[in-house]
Amino acid sequence: MTIVAWLRLALPDNSIVHHSPNEGRHTVAYRNKQKKMGMQKGWPDLELFVPDQSFISGTGRPIFLEVKSKKGTLKIAQTEILGRLRDLACYVCVVRSIDETRDFLSEIIKLRAT
Repeated sequence: MTIVAWLRLALPDNSIVHHSPNEGRHTVAYRNKQKKMGMQKGWPDLELFVPDQSFISGTGRPIFLEVKSKKGTLKIAQTEILGRLRDLACYVCVVRSIDETRDFLSEIIKLRAT
């Protein structure tokens, strides 16, 4: 939640931050329903959409962040999805703190001063 709060301050105007709520324990019926509705196992926690003019390269692409604790590790499904997103020319990063998030994003977009 702290990373999302920081993103809302730091991302350029008109950016979108979306959290895909696919973590946690749920019933089999709920998981089956989510799968039918398009949920992908291993999908990153956060999706960022930023206006093209805010990208340092001038070309916008979707940005995906997988948020982990200091000791958290990626599951196989997460590694596979992150690789597929990279293959689709998306920006992808595993972050563990606001500092890591800022360091990654500042290389690709113009952030607001926080």
